[in-house]
Amino acid sequence: MAGRRRTWRERFALHGPRFGLAWRTAVAAAIALTVAVSLPEPWRSHAAYAPLGAVMSTSFSVRGSAVQAARAMLGLVLGLALGLIVIRGLGHGTAAVIVVVVVGVAIGGWRLLGSVGTWVPTMGLFVILAAGSDPVGFAMSNSVLALVGAVLGALVLLAVPITPSAAARLALRDLRDVLSQRLDVVADNLEGVRLPTTPDWQGGLPDLTDPLWRARSEVHAMTLASRANWRSRLSRAGALRYDVEGAGRQLKALERVSVLVDDLVLTVADRERQDADPDIWPGLGGPTREATARAVRAMARVLRSGGSGDADPDELAEADSAAEALQRCVEPADGASTSSAGMTVAHSIRRALWILGDRSAN
Repeated sequence: MAGRRRTWRERFALHGPRFGLAWRTAVAAAIALTVAVSLPEPWRSHAAYAPLGAVMSTSFSVRGSAVQAARAMLGLVLGLALGLIVIRGLGHGTAAVIVVVVVGVAIGGWRLLGSVGTWVPTMGLFVILAAGSDPVGFAMSNSVLALVGAVLGALVLLAVPITPSAAARLALRDLRDVLSQRLDVVADNLEGVRLPTTPDWQGGLPDLTDPLWRARSEVHAMTLASRANWRSRLSRAGALRYDVEGAGRQLKALERVSVLVDDLVLTVADRERQDADPDIWPGLGGPTREATARAVRAMARVLRSGGSGDADPDELAEADSAAEALQRCVEPADGASTSSAGMTVAHSIRRALWILGDRSAN
């Protein structure tokens, strides 16, 4: 099933943090360049490395910017040092270029450097090919100016932090949508004239893997962006703090509901299919099948109603009633269970509704 289409406002909100990062980086680069060109020679000749340092330190969070700047500076210094060492032994010829590239690429694969590992061979080549007669001065000037730019980049982000909450909210909404779609498929199959086959079950259910991963990733990014963010410390009830804590609670709840929905889907799909062996996988039975379809459909509506994090009380009450009806259907008054599968489905639905209704502290 196709997910909900983004409105233009949502698409703009998703790209907003990147636009914000772009202008913050531009401001930091401009400040760094202004500082560098005001310095005397030979620093002024290497002024381009100051805005380069600002660009190297860009990240969506203050902490991430500091880490990125540190990694970039480490890669830059290692590359400059490598170039100086190779020049002393091999000069500026082809052999020096080969050694710098081979050793630089190997060092750049160091896990600590991460994505900035390419700076090691790049800066090594700059020393070999562009340093001229003063490679030490070249290396010193470039590293200091790049450090100035990196610090300015981190300071600009610290002064005007980014709050990328829209992506997390939309990712959580998408996860709710996919969960509700899976439940709708279960209800449709149970309400159909003929039971589905195994391929029907396998092909009709939307996959949870990508929406769940995206929700975790976006909420994690939002949490990182809130650290060292003065906007979240204006008040304990500030919008960013509320969004971060609320998104974390939603994600935790939806992760638990995802497990319960998967258990429900597998239990029903194993039994309610044309090619099931009734001796091994006994079906739910007519009345239980109808009660299950109503309860599952009601829970799907509860998930859709929780776009802002809180389930609609009316939808939740209706789903509770449907779940209680299913519970009575599979558990007669004498306590004897008529369907272990039905009991499993009923338990999954009741537990999920408790979580969605924020009535479970576990």
